[in-house]
Amino acid sequence: MSTTKWLKRVLVPFWTVEAVCLLALIGVNIYSLTTFVPASELDPTQYPFALRPGGYGIFVLWLYQRGDPWINNPTSDVQYYPAYGEFERAKIPKLLAINIVFLIVEIILAVLFSTTIILMARKKLSPRTHLVLACIRSALCLVLFVWVFFGFAWYIGGIFAITMMICLFAQLIYISVIVGRSREKT
Repeated sequence: MSTTKWLKRVLVPFWTVEAVCLLALIGVNIYSLTTFVPASELDPTQYPFALRPGGYGIFVLWLYQRGDPWINNPTSDVQYYPAYGEFERAKIPKLLAINIVFLIVEIILAVLFSTTIILMARKKLSPRTHLVLACIRSALCLVLFVWVFFGFAWYIGGIFAITMMICLFAQLIYISVIVGRSREKT
């Protein structure tokens, strides 16, 4: 049993923000994996790339990026990423694999997050265990952060990734203080 006095007023706000960001990332990723518009249902004047012989359709992603190769919807900020339609059919499984790996990393983060909260609720969360779990979560969140900012995601995902990184680093600072105090006692 852990004798450490964790301050809930310190941890709960960070956990709340982290949970909201993590659920939003998972939700948007699942939405982008499951929302596929086949080429037969697309307007040929708006999406000519999807109706070419190699065209497969488009996956709808939430994007807040202007210009470049994105197709903009003038009536809203939500835009559609047509790259899946531009690629040949052979490349679609590779792109889906990237999204699935992204989703797996998010699910691992959610499992580690849940483990931390369950151990805290059962009063079995030692400083060393908490530090190890927080370090692993920070490393995985850093992977998401790198993915978001170096080519695989969208701006709103960047906001979630930055927010999660700030929360995790703040938790790491707090946990390292607690670990330091527990070492001084022994």
